[in-house]
Amino acid sequence: MNPVSGKDTYKLLIRNQWKTSLRSLRERQGWFMWLILGVMAVYSSFTLLVLGYYFDRFVTEIFPSMDPVVLVNRYLLTAFVSLFFIRFLFQKMPRMKVVPYLHLPIRRRRLVLFFQGTSLLSVHNIYPMLFFIPFWIRFVLPSDMIAGNVYWIISVVGVLGGSHFANLYLRSLLKQRSGIFYLLMILFILVTVVDETAGLGMIQNTSAYLFDQVLGGDLSSFGLLLSINLAMAGASTMTLLRSLNEPHAAQMTSHVSSREIVIPERFGITGRLIYLE
Repeated sequence: MNPVSGKDTYKLLIRNQWKTSLRSLRERQGWFMWLILGVMAVYSSFTLLVLGYYFDRFVTEIFPSMDPVVLVNRYLLTAFVSLFFIRFLFQKMPRMKVVPYLHLPIRRRRLVLFFQGTSLLSVHNIYPMLFFIPFWIRFVLPSDMIAGNVYWIISVVGVLGGSHFANLYLRSLLKQRSGIFYLLMILFILVTVVDETAGLGMIQNTSAYLFDQVLGGDLSSFGLLLSINLAMAGASTMTLLRSLNEPHAAQMTSHVSSREIVIPERFGITGRLIYLE
């Protein structure tokens, strides 16, 4: 069977993932539990929106004389580091979703790009933006630096995405090269502990410098942040693509393909998706 074209590939994957998600939601919990979770999600979203828009009123007691933008710029990297550890504990790997599709006539590169992209639609990425978007509208956008305003929100989104892909990359290292992973984590923890205990404030000072420069329209700082984040996305994508070529992935593909259910060939890719379900 010939490989499915790019447009048809993404349409089929989107449709299949949507149906799979709906079925999974119906089967996991009862309606009462989903009602409670829905109320909590709406409440959390509303809280973040209000916190972002009225941020100056919430921090007046702690930092009465500090500009909200200066304060946020100073602690942005610290917040993303904290979010990184939360991601590491709870975020799922896209590889888990890619493997069941490997027996289909779809190019692996397209599968990887699709599931890498859809993995961004995570609570760990959506919730922070519920704070940053109203904050940007209220405190950053009114300034006269039009280019800096755009660079700032792009940098925030980029660092959020970079944190996402860095987590995926490091978790891949944990599985494939655990020694390198543990070395990187030990170095990172040591630097963080020394920075906090010695009161050096390296992370806060670096964060303040980079995002203040970006807000001022500095292209070098903006390019540095963007290139680091793109590098993390590229490293994560290439690692996932290489892992699918390993013998273990091939064994899993053959296992999926060896079921006894037979779908007529005339059903084409639709039949294969039915078979996958």
